[in-house]
Amino acid sequence: MTAQPMARTGSVPPQRRDPGGPAISVRGLTRVYEVPGRRDARVVALDGVSADLPAGSFTAVVGASGSGKSTLLHIMAGLDEPTDGRVSLLGTTITSLTPAKRADFRSRNVGFVFQDYNLIASLTAVENVSMPSRLAGQPLGAEAGDGGVGGGGAGRPRRAQAPSALRRRASEDRDRQGHGFSAQDRLRR
Repeated sequence: MTAQPMARTGSVPPQRRDPGGPAISVRGLTRVYEVPGRRDARVVALDGVSADLPAGSFTAVVGASGSGKSTLLHIMAGLDEPTDGRVSLLGTTITSLTPAKRADFRSRNVGFVFQDYNLIASLTAVENVSMPSRLAGQPLGAEAGDGGVGGGGAGRPRRAQAPSALRRRASEDRDRQGHGFSAQDRLRR
C-alpha cells in the first residue's frame, strides 16, 4: 500500500536572502500522508521540523529507516511540498512558489543525487547526463568560450569534453556487454 500526500495548507510569501543568513532555512515542516482506503489512517513523516543550514556547510541527515530523512530532503530541495511549514532556499521561500516556478528555481539552483539512478532507459548515457542542461537551454556540447567551466584542456571547457568522454565509455560498455548498463556499471557511474 502506497501512502498519498495530503493537500498543503497555508502560504508564505517569498523572501529574499540576507547575505549573512543561512543557505537553507526550514520552519515548522510537517508532512502528513493519508493511507488510501483507510478513512482515519495517517502517517506523520515530519512533525514541526526547524533548522538552518549555513552556506558552505556539510550536513548529514541520519536516522532509522522510515524516520523521514528522504521526505525532509525532498521537501528541502523543492521536489515535494510540506503539509505545513516553510522552506527558504538561497533566500527564496520555495514553499510559496507555484509548481512551475519551483521547478524552474530547482533547475537553476539545486543539485540532487538520488539513491536510485533515475536514468531514462531509452536514452544514451550522453543524453541522460545532458538532459538537465538541454532543458535549461545550455547544451553540454556548446562551443568553447561559451562561459562553461574551464580546465578542459586544448582550449575546450570541461563541459564540451564530457559528451565525448561519455560516448567513449558507452562504446566500451556496449562492446563488452551488448547494450544498456548493468547494475554494477550504474554503481560506478
